[in-house]
Amino acid sequence: MRLIERGWLRRTFLALVLFVTLAGDAIRFTFGWWTFGVLAGLLAAASIWLLVAHRDRWRLASLPYP
Repeated sequence: MRLIERGWLRRTFLALVLFVTLAGDAIRFTFGWWTFGVLAGLLAAASIWLLVAHRDRWRLASLPYP
């Protein structure tokens, strides 16, 4: 089964990305710049990998108009 199809894993990944995005200062001040950099880099790499791996599912025509 693909990663994007597992609902609990997708929700966990999205919650982690949202947490790191909103609590960036707290993570940096608590654990340091290196930890934040590694965590942000891993999440960015995983996000890019997901987008590239599932690029056949993403269509610009399927996006709603603003």
